[in-house]
Formats: sequence, C-alpha cells, structure tokens
Amino acid sequence: MAWFFATAFGLAIVGGSSLPYRIGGVFPLVFAAGGVFLEGARRLDVGRLRRIWNTWTLPSFMLAVGAVIATFGLPILPPPVLERHPLHDRSEGDGLQFRPEVGTNRIPYHLGNRTHWVSFVEEVESVVRGLDPGEREGAIILADYFGHAGALEHYAQDRLPPVYSPMTGYFLWGPPRGSPTTVISIGIDEDFVRANFEQPEVAATFRCTYCPPVVNDLPIYVTGPPKRPFAELWPEIGELEDLRTQKLRAQGRDEGLRSKEER
Repeated sequence: MAWFFATAFGLAIVGGSSLPYRIGGVFPLVFAAGGVFLEGARRLDVGRLRRIWNTWTLPSFMLAVGAVIATFGLPILPPPVLERHPLHDRSEGDGLQFRPEVGTNRIPYHLGNRTHWVSFVEEVESVVRGLDPGEREGAIILADYFGHAGALEHYAQDRLPPVYSPMTGYFLWGPPRGSPTTVISIGIDEDFVRANFEQPEVAATFRCTYCPPVVNDLPIYVTGPPKRPFAELWPEIGELEDLRTQKLRAQGRDEGLRSKEER
C-alpha cells in the first residue's frame, strides 16, 4: 500500500498538471497507516519525554498544522477573510495562467468555484421566467461548461428546460432531441451563436464577486431555433473553445500587439 501511494503521488507530481483530488482515493491508505503509527508510538516502552512527545506533542502539532491548512483548503472562512489569507498569493493565479489582463482569483480557485452556483442558477431561472409560455414549452439550455450544466441540473432540477453541454461527458450524451424552438445559450461563443441561431438576444450577463474569472461576466443568450439541425451542429459546438481559453488567447494577442508596438 505504501508503494501504491508513493507511485500515485509521484506520478501526480511529475505530471505537473494534476490536481490533489485526482489521487484522493489513495489518501485513506496513508491516513490509516499514520493512525497505526501514532497508536504504536504511544505504547512504546520509552522514556517519559519520548512518551509525552509521542502521546501529546506530535499529535497536537499535526492537529495545529492541519487546522491552518484546512482554512485554506476547505470552505470554512468567509470569502472576505479568505481573500487576505496568508497562504493565498493572487499574483500566482493559482497555477491557472490567469494574469492581470484576464483577472486573478480573489480567493483560491477551488473555493472561489464554490461561491456562485446558487446565484447563477437563480439568474438562469429569471431568464426562463421571462420567456413567453410558448417559448418555454419548446426551450432547451445549452451551456458551454459542465459546471454550469451540472449546477443547473442539481439546484433547479425540474424547474428548468432540459440542459445540454458540449463539454466532456455531456458531449457524449449527444445533442438535443427533437426540434427546440428556443435555445438559452450560456457562455457559447458569441460569433457562433449569431451565425447559427435565429434572432439571438442577450437576456442577461451573470456576474459574481469571488468566482474565478472564467465564469464571471458570463453572457446568457436567448435565441430562436438553430438554422441547421442540432445533429449537424453538435460536432462543431464540441470544437468550440471555452471562455477560459478564449480569454487567454485574446490576452496573448494583446500582448503580441504590445510587443510589436514596443519594437
């Protein structure tokens, strides 16, 4: 079990792009091993000072360090306090390549990405309520990001039209069935929407304070039916860049233009 953990942990480190939760399944092994070690150390026939260290000092130290790290890794502190957390370096962008031109995470990405889903769903519900009854009857939701799609399905459940997304597993579930008469497009490339859907209009723009830049200033369009069958559009929608990639690419173009002007 020790070698199994060391191998998984080493591959995650060497890969350079993994996230801690992706090897989360092996952590219980070392937690259990650490518990056995502490229990055995407490019962060793050693001197009084070693016994105090094994029984009280070491576990207390581990608890104190764990409590500090927990305030950075778990949703314990409110966002205004977390924003000033000494472990959070906004200039680093949490390793997600965001720079001042794109926007940095005001709080750690993994926590900022948990602050806005309910308000996002409420924004989409407000857009749906603004539709005429006939539009709602034949409507679907098309979201660029599996997080948006998943939040809508989780929090709104049966209060919203069917939800589709071209990202990851959602893409494999296929395009909308039938012939939707109204499409609520969330985060899908604006040029693509205007070129392929009837009568696109911006119904709302979702904004959030502590969420990551990738989901801030999120356009929500209401359009008529697609100009071509969804079955034809689906492969093209699956190849669209998400907002994060679009922003980074735009930033790269801006930096290239600035460098050219400086030269």
